[in-house]
Amino acid sequence: MSTWSLRRVETVGAVAVVVAGVLWHFVYDWSGGSPLVAAVAPANESVWEHLKLVVVPVGALGLVEARWVADRPRLWWAKCVEVATACTVIVAFFYTYTGALGVHSIVGVDILTFVGAVAGGQLLSYRVISSPRSAPVPVAVSVTALVLLVFLFAALTFVPPHLPLFQEAATGAYGPT
Repeated sequence: MSTWSLRRVETVGAVAVVVAGVLWHFVYDWSGGSPLVAAVAPANESVWEHLKLVVVPVGALGLVEARWVADRPRLWWAKCVEVATACTVIVAFFYTYTGALGVHSIVGVDILTFVGAVAGGQLLSYRVISSPRSAPVPVAVSVTALVLLVFLFAALTFVPPHLPLFQEAATGAYGPT
């Protein structure tokens, strides 16, 4: 794959993750509160649950990109880097702006944070895939890490620790609502 086409695939991928993430936000409600859906889609308004808006679409994007990207070890490692980056940015920015300003969550700021985190993660993904200096991690390691992350999200949806990250701010509830 040429650099230009990889750039194009990653750019379209970033847009796809944002659109899928926005739609993914509503899937649990659309399912009528299905526990199976709660395992992979946000089941409440906590910060933790909203990280699923990144994890699931990026994993799905990796499956689609695997058709175009020949260097699968770099691709799957790049998706791990992308997820870690986007989730870290979302959590760090959310708690920084709400804590520093002493305000409650602002939907517009949260959406812009999500878009920026996805764009930043996708840029890093592109760099990992395209850089000959990035050492590829075995596919089995990267894919296992992503699968374990999805299982972690599912488990902590139903048995969340009583920490602010897992708590729905408006109701104080933990777990599916």
